Amino acid sequence: MTLKFSDVLNQINTLYSNINYYKKEINDKIDRSILDLNSKFNNLSTVVNNLDIEVTETVSKLETLLLNTTDLQDKLNTIKEFDKDGNVTNLEEKPSEPKSNYAVVGL
Repeated sequence: MTLKFSDVLNQINTLYSNINYYKKEINDKIDRSILDLNSKFNNLSTVVNNLDIEVTETVSKLETLLLNTTDLQDKLNTIKEFDKDGNVTNLEEKPSEPKSNYAVVGL
């Protein structure tokens, strides 16, 4: 079987056209994928930034709470004794080992 030069040239042109078509399709898919990944990265970046802000705010609140708790502990006076009517009869100032679970704040 003998092929004509024109037939071979037509087949090459068809092949070349197909290659260019698929090359364009592949490039378009790559471009869409890159855009999608950029969008996902930007969303992730926003989430991470928001999380960082929330963590910073939470740490700040915890530090404030810790300072306030320390100040409060410094002001506690433990109720050591009650009379028979439930009135306080004795306070111990800032005990290292409190005698009860009752306390008066800020005296």
